[in-house]
Amino acid sequence: MSKTITIISAMVFVLCLLSSPSMGQSSADAIRLYNEANALSDKARSNEDMKKAVQKYEEALRIFKKIGNVKGEGNTLTCLGLVYKDWGQYAKAVEYYEQSLQIARKIGDVKGEGQTLMNMGVVYYGWGQYAKAVEYYEKSLEIKRKIGDVKGEGNTLNNLGLVYSNWGPYPKAVEYYEKSLQIVRKLGDVKGEGDTLNNMGNVYRDWGQYPKALEYYEKSLQIFKKLGDVKGEGQSLHNLGNVYYGWGQYAKAVEYYENSLQISRKIGDVKGEGQSLNNLGSVYKSWGQYAKAVEYYENSLQIDRKIGNVAGEGKVLNNLGNAYKDWGQYAKALEYYEKSLQIKRKVGDVAGEGSTLNNLGLVYMDWGQYAKAVEYYEKTLEIARKVGDVKGEGNTLNNLGLVYMDWGQYTKAVEYYEKSLQIKRKIGDVAGEGSTLNNLGLVYKDWGQYAKAVEYYEKSLGMARKVGDVAGEGNTLNNLGVVYRHWGQYAKAVEYYEKSQQIFKKIGDVKGEGGTLMNLGVCRT
Repeated sequence: MSKTITIISAMVFVLCLLSSPSMGQSSADAIRLYNEANALSDKARSNEDMKKAVQKYEEALRIFKKIGNVKGEGNTLTCLGLVYKDWGQYAKAVEYYEQSLQIARKIGDVKGEGQTLMNMGVVYYGWGQYAKAVEYYEKSLEIKRKIGDVKGEGNTLNNLGLVYSNWGPYPKAVEYYEKSLQIVRKLGDVKGEGDTLNNMGNVYRDWGQYPKALEYYEKSLQIFKKLGDVKGEGQSLHNLGNVYYGWGQYAKAVEYYENSLQISRKIGDVKGEGQSLNNLGSVYKSWGQYAKAVEYYENSLQIDRKIGNVAGEGKVLNNLGNAYKDWGQYAKALEYYEKSLQIKRKVGDVAGEGSTLNNLGLVYMDWGQYAKAVEYYEKTLEIARKVGDVKGEGNTLNNLGLVYMDWGQYTKAVEYYEKSLQIKRKIGDVAGEGSTLNNLGLVYKDWGQYAKAVEYYEKSLGMARKVGDVAGEGNTLNNLGVVYRHWGQYAKAVEYYEKSQQIFKKIGDVKGEGGTLMNLGVCRT
């Protein structure tokens, strides 16, 4: 599920062509090429447009180097870094930023140094190398405070919040966003306030605190509407769709995604259009409408390929794999996961590689090839630990628990679930904690320890209700019904199944409702 976030990168400089008789033709040509590249980049609607922009940047760079215009050279290197970052070619982006950083330090451009350090943090964030991202953001923050760049300080605090919202712990992310919010309000930066409120909504959504997330997204939406910022409005609508998706209210999620899609198409935001199509695919996948999901994913894939968004292409291929896996078409799922894996390795997306390896493990688990599943999960775990992705580590430990549970190795399953639970509690992942508690309930149910299973399910149910996870509440109620049915307490089982069925019906989860009705049928025969 892609979310719309506001990552703040350093500005793209516009070099002004002054009508000075002393200016050489070469310098004038370089500046003209540079500014033409900026214009092409800003209005790019396809990968071909971006390639033309890159060509002009490279021509400008060659001239700047030739005539010794170091400042122009540094600015052009920064722009090339931004392009390759957007293309998902992170190693190439870092290469350009490193050269730009050297120039800024050489000529004593402290502000430019701080901006480039921030841009490098943005790259490492996109790369999933969160520890590295924090390192560069902290260096950038130090410079911005030193030179009194208050706005830049707020932007860097915002980006540190983004890292911790993915890395955990979530309270740390909120802490940075609150500091950023104070600065943008102090400066009267209303748009910046809207962006930060939007990002705070993302944290609370990832945290599983959906009502809190809605509150921040609504505030953000009001600001963007007031400013007439149509793109910002579309982003907030998109993220509101994410909340309802996480909440299991799929019809509501579709409504918001469709509204966001209309705005993206209206303003020509092709990348945003692709994101909304991707998320609509995810809704229909969760809804069990796999053909519809594939249709939306394919449309999103076409856009990513058209605009040259290689990283986005890898993510959508991964999602197509998810759809075919849930559809039970495992060979097809493997095909898409392998394609996704190739792209992620090609662009150096280590975190993304771990995500796809994890999904390959899921396929082999569903296929009953448990040893193969464990092999992929172990690779995923190694990557998560390597890049410092604590949340990812917790999720993978949880998945290893799932494999061993299906394999009938209950002691081993409990061991991995307990490790996962410790991490989720440590980083404040309340929704994830509830999910792992639910899985511990499943193990003890399969193990025949029904009282223990009920204990964990009740804890999981409490978590789901605490964060407003209605779909999770429905699933756990259904699982409690299953335990009581196995325990021979049929009246109790029916009670929980009926509560579960009511929830699924209310949120429009046809698949969940059907499963619970089937369980009720079994219980009443």
